[in-house]
Amino acid sequence: MFQNTFKIAWRNLVKDLQFTLLNVLGLAAGLACFLLIYLWVHQQLGMDHFGGKGSQIYQVLEQRNSAGRIAISDESPGPLSETLAKERPEIKYAAAVAPPDWFQKFTLSVGDKDLKAAGQYAGKDYFQIFPFKLLAGNKSQVLADKNDIVISDQLAKRLFNTTQNLIGKPILLQHHEVFVVSGVFQHPSDQSSQQFDFVLSFEYLKDIMGWVTSWNNTGPHHFLLLKKGTHIRAFNQEIASVVAKYSGDTTRTAFAIPFAKNSLENTFVHGARTGGDWKM
Repeated sequence: MFQNTFKIAWRNLVKDLQFTLLNVLGLAAGLACFLLIYLWVHQQLGMDHFGGKGSQIYQVLEQRNSAGRIAISDESPGPLSETLAKERPEIKYAAAVAPPDWFQKFTLSVGDKDLKAAGQYAGKDYFQIFPFKLLAGNKSQVLADKNDIVISDQLAKRLFNTTQNLIGKPILLQHHEVFVVSGVFQHPSDQSSQQFDFVLSFEYLKDIMGWVTSWNNTGPHHFLLLKKGTHIRAFNQEIASVVAKYSGDTTRTAFAIPFAKNSLENTFVHGARTGGDWKM
């Protein structure tokens, strides 16, 4: 029965090759589009989940009320995360970050090599919060010193042709400042919105950009690793007034959201809300 059905179908297909070819191409194009859309959606839904390890990572945002208008910003005063860590027992780790898009690519030099790379400044607990794999170095110590630099495995290969035995190696930044390699991390995957080639200490940034230490300036991003069992609504009620308390600006309210939701539900560029990828 099946053989007869197959023969009849085959004869009909061969009988009108143009019609057959058109349908086969249409089916192939449809399947290809479906697979591409599925892969893209799967990649987006997994963004910043870090293989299930990112459930306790939160980003602190601000709601600002001005002249009857409400705006949401991912930029806050530099001391915010450090202050929250001291005041709130629910916080396991906290770190301020000056992200790569603040800067043009930096020049890193080793010997006669000059390379351009994307870098950011981060608080000492950054690698305690984000589960980026360290190939060398201790995540609790890699940003302990102002002149530490933590580089990706890809950058290590470009600068040193290896990822081995690099702790303590000097790297010249912008042709004038020497930093010492304190760790090597596996470059973030495409499912991380945090994309960078190296990390410098936020403490060093305080020395060269003193304004980040003021409560009356904004700019840095702030990330928290909350202890398991933390009730986020209650936590947000506790931190709501912290910016107003130290800056004197009562129009600003702080709150935390799961970092894994940020790329899909809330996208911010230099303090301006641009919408999330749920639209797409």
